[in-house]
Amino acid sequence: MRECPVMKISPSAATLEPGAPPDRSVPSHDRVEPSDAELRIDPAQVARTLAVLVALLVLASLVGQALRLEGGYEYAGGFVPKFHLDAENNVPTFFSALLLVAAAALLGVVAAIKRKASRPYAGHWGILAFLFLFLAFDEASAIHEALIMPLRTIFKSGGIFHYAWVIAAIPLVILFVVAFAKFFFHLPKRSRLHLGLAVGIYIGGALGLELLGGAYAARFGLDNWGYVLLTTIEEALEMTGVVILIYGLLDFLKNQVGNIRCLWPSTP
Repeated sequence: MRECPVMKISPSAATLEPGAPPDRSVPSHDRVEPSDAELRIDPAQVARTLAVLVALLVLASLVGQALRLEGGYEYAGGFVPKFHLDAENNVPTFFSALLLVAAAALLGVVAAIKRKASRPYAGHWGILAFLFLFLAFDEASAIHEALIMPLRTIFKSGGIFHYAWVIAAIPLVILFVVAFAKFFFHLPKRSRLHLGLAVGIYIGGALGLELLGGAYAARFGLDNWGYVLLTTIEEALEMTGVVILIYGLLDFLKNQVGNIRCLWPSTP
């Protein structure tokens, strides 16, 4: 069995200069000794940890919506808006953006490795990295929300296109699938499974549930359990898709390049 990717951190010169006596003014329990620290990254453990955090955010959002819908507490000391999955600029939004940034960073690492080794499809990995960085920015700033009213006015949309940004998103998704088809089938079978599952779940939440949620909102409004559950499932699917992607990328790096070591050597 191959080892997990490893990040190896060496103490820097700022911590302890070569040949210098230890700083006795620092308590012994806080003193950094000149020995290597090693952090092993287990893809499965990372995925499990992230999945637990996703589940906790979903639970917190549902509790908040129960307080709002059943108890009439719109704010509840800030708990309701801070943990509402369908709101912006709150804890779930920040967490989702961080997930997307992490995925973008891992995609960038793969792109750099592939480019350095002159392997095919290095550019595709790089494009994916920039795409997920944009998705992180959009998650944090809700750019797509600004398209709803203009597109709704232009297309006079309603029903499943109540949230009219999906009108622009659907052809872009189709273009993405066509452009990356050869890249996808070039991947190892295990990575195809992870990437396909991740993208399928993410798009199913971001686009599929948005279509259903739009149709429901247009007919029944927003302040009811039906809409809350639809949007909760939508956001949960999006986060779950990114968690699976992060796991798949860590697993891909583990099996393609083996150990990963990041060193901060001391200066002479």
